[in-house]
Amino acid sequence: GFMRYYESPVTGSSFLEARGEGFLNLVRDSLRLSGRRPELEQIGAATKLTIYAAQYPELE
Repeated sequence: GFMRYYESPVTGSSFLEARGEGFLNLVRDSLRLSGRRPELEQIGAATKLTIYAAQYPELE
């Protein structure tokens, strides 16, 4: 997957790794940054992954 070429700005490691542990890192980082767990949806033979944006404090 192409995501193995991109480093997480949070952890410094690649988002997805060949061993499969990268997916759990992606879920963990997404939950921590956005406060929402990513959603997986099965659509036929494909899987849709929804990752939510980080929550930023309100600007005054």
